Amino acid sequence: MQNILLLTATIAPKSGTQSLTHANPIARLQNYVDALNIYLGELDRGTMDHLVFAENSGHPLAALEAQVAAKGLTERVTFLSSVSPLGPDNPRFFLELDLLCAAFSDARLPAFPPDARFWKVTGRYVIRNVREIVRTAPADADIYVNSRTYPVKWSEFFIAAFNQRAFDLVFAHNLERFRTINNGEELLFHLLNEEPPAALTIVQRFRRVVSLSGQRGWDGRRYDDLRGRFGRAVRIVANRLAPGLWI
Repeated sequence: MQNILLLTATIAPKSGTQSLTHANPIARLQNYVDALNIYLGELDRGTMDHLVFAENSGHPLAALEAQVAAKGLTERVTFLSSVSPLGPDNPRFFLELDLLCAAFSDARLPAFPPDARFWKVTGRYVIRNVREIVRTAPADADIYVNSRTYPVKWSEFFIAAFNQRAFDLVFAHNLERFRTINNGEELLFHLLNEEPPAALTIVQRFRRVVSLSGQRGWDGRRYDDLRGRFGRAVRIVANRLAPGLWI
């Protein structure tokens, strides 16, 4: 099975984008540059077989392309640039799904095997233990996400893994439903638990707790601040002592 890292990006968000305070294109581009540098290292190590960088604001990608060329990884990285026609009043989860749909229909996307697993990661964030996340993923999962039931029922989407068939059945098929709800993670949890396609194998808890670094879009807080590190420590303990408690 091939593992494809699919980084989603909006370098220059449209004015008025919902729930977004971290909107400065210069700062956001630097976030993507920093994160890509980490992920190129993982690509070189063999954690991933290929990297796809999909951006939907039409911002120039020269700085990112230069990074890839400098590391000699041009043949293993695909850049997909587009301009979304959607207005900023749409939910951000829906906008990201639309970006993914555009990426999967882009003729520049390489022809990966049908069972290739796409690791969708919000491109400004760094999953510091991504190698462990990928290494411990169940081989038979068509969809591999980390879901929570407390404080609300939702399935995280800053990192999620799926094959093309699962994406079509769960995400693309329900695209318009995601347009109607601000918290797409809650709808995703509902779809995976109440309306799961019978043909799919769905695994809803990661075997490792994600170590996340990056600046949160809606309020600018860093995920790896003291509060974030404490929360991760609590989840690690809970996973060991009370694995049925999804927090």
